[in-house]
Amino acid sequence: MSTSSKQGDSHHTDHPGGAGRDDAAIAAVLKHAGRRPEVPSDVMAEVKSAARSQWRWTLQAERRRRRLRAGGVVGGLLAAAAAMLLTIKAPSGFLPSSEPVATVEVAAKAANGEVIEGLPQLGDSLRAGALVETTGSGMAIRLFSGVAVRLDKDSRVRLRSRSSLELLHGAIYADAGDASPSSKSEALVTVRTDLGTVRDLGTRFAVRLDAPSTHLEVLVRDGSVELEHDDRKDIADGGEALILSPDGSLSRRRIPTSGPLWSWTLEALPTFDADGRPLHDLLVWAAYESGRRLHYASPEVESAASEIVFGSYADLSLQEALETSLASSGLRASTEPGEDELLIVSARASGPGS
Repeated sequence: MSTSSKQGDSHHTDHPGGAGRDDAAIAAVLKHAGRRPEVPSDVMAEVKSAARSQWRWTLQAERRRRRLRAGGVVGGLLAAAAAMLLTIKAPSGFLPSSEPVATVEVAAKAANGEVIEGLPQLGDSLRAGALVETTGSGMAIRLFSGVAVRLDKDSRVRLRSRSSLELLHGAIYADAGDASPSSKSEALVTVRTDLGTVRDLGTRFAVRLDAPSTHLEVLVRDGSVELEHDDRKDIADGGEALILSPDGSLSRRRIPTSGPLWSWTLEALPTFDADGRPLHDLLVWAAYESGRRLHYASPEVESAASEIVFGSYADLSLQEALETSLASSGLRASTEPGEDELLIVSARASGPGS
């Protein structure tokens, strides 16, 4: 049985005898090329495993699209199209491994907050060789080295190992604060790009690569990083940025460690598990993630923050969790700008307008 599409019927005409001549020519070429070498069984198993995973995700996504079409939910389709996409491919010279190297901590969601089926969700494992692409929203993963990594929207990253990834374009933010190396000489995370390789020296930092690889920016929030390029190594410390051009020229500048420059890193921030924990813990977390230093106006305020306990803040952003907790605590928070920006917590004034 043969099938043809409408497009083929309208734009293609079969020529008598043409198929036979083509088959003979192809057979001659194959005979001349000889027998192809067999693919090693372990490599074939890895490719099949990656293909099965991709097929399952594709099938689930297609089922989701069919349900949406059946219900006429056009808005859901638009939200899904704008959300994060993740694919697993086998790039030349780097076949997918069966070894998991990271887990998902924040997955993309549709505009209405619904989970998008067919894409990796919270707690799912990602394997070496996975190619992660984000479009309308960011994503957060944790490498098995312990490093927390967040991807900005419109980014493309390939996972190479439990402590290494390749940034193809876009931006990533890495936080090695809770991780510990297996050896003193091991970098907790290495970020490879076309222009250079960035290694952490115990730090929080961001790497941004313009497409197509026109400039590489390394922004250091605290600690230090090493940028290796063109047979040289440069070190950047907290509050510094390195900008590398394709011609190898390097510039260095001072940057703030909080504020708009880092605001995108909060968009894929895992929520704070505050259930049964004091307000003080939430304030420490909020200050840390926003790049600020927590300061209490008085010992009495600090004592009050340590005694106030709230419930869960699931699905709340950092700012929403902070505002919700402070609104019922009798405390207020403000910021004091400067090179070392403070998050100041004080007692709320009583009286009209307080």
